[in-house]
Amino acid sequence: MIYRTANLPDWETAAWDANNEALKIVFTSEDAKEGPTAFAEKRQPVWKGR
Repeated sequence: MIYRTANLPDWETAAWDANNEALKIVFTSEDAKEGPTAFAEKRQPVWKGR
């Protein structure tokens, strides 16, 4: 993100926007859902890399 936003005039806003995009991808992934589900079911998670 540093490289994507370093040379932009409004780099701080661009950095936050890029961060928010990345967070959406990470926290809506199958693995993000598997972690809490496995914890609630008291079992080991089965990670799929998705």
